[in-house]
Amino acid sequence: MNFSITCYSSEKSFSPDMPHFFILSHGYNAGKPLKKCCPNCFVLQTSSESAKKILFWIVYCHWKAGHFIPLQVGSVVPVLHVNDVRNLINTAGAGSENKKFACAVSRLGDLSKLERLLQLQLRFIARTKTAIAKKAIADMLRKS
Repeated sequence: MNFSITCYSSEKSFSPDMPHFFILSHGYNAGKPLKKCCPNCFVLQTSSESAKKILFWIVYCHWKAGHFIPLQVGSVVPVLHVNDVRNLINTAGAGSENKKFACAVSRLGDLSKLERLLQLQLRFIARTKTAIAKKAIADMLRKS
């Protein structure tokens, strides 16, 4: 699977028309795949959307499994080196064609959609609780 991974910089340009995603490179969540860029990240570009999807989930699985932790260097802020990330992705890329991985990716995608829906519901509940509390106080103050 062909891909390129480089350090993201707002001054450096990459091809936004090519399928891409970002990987957090600093901190305790280093290795986490991201849809949007941030100051301390790598950009991974590939030639097709299907390859991007597979690579995104490979990186996600490595991150969730804690495989980036041993690769982190630095005594204050953990940092990943781009070559270590590239090598880790390359070792897993060969097995990405098997059916078990495809099934896992499908389940992870479904769970991510459910998670986003639940987050929206929780935000709605929080706003509703705030509105009820404000109304209750306003009603109580009017009656005083």
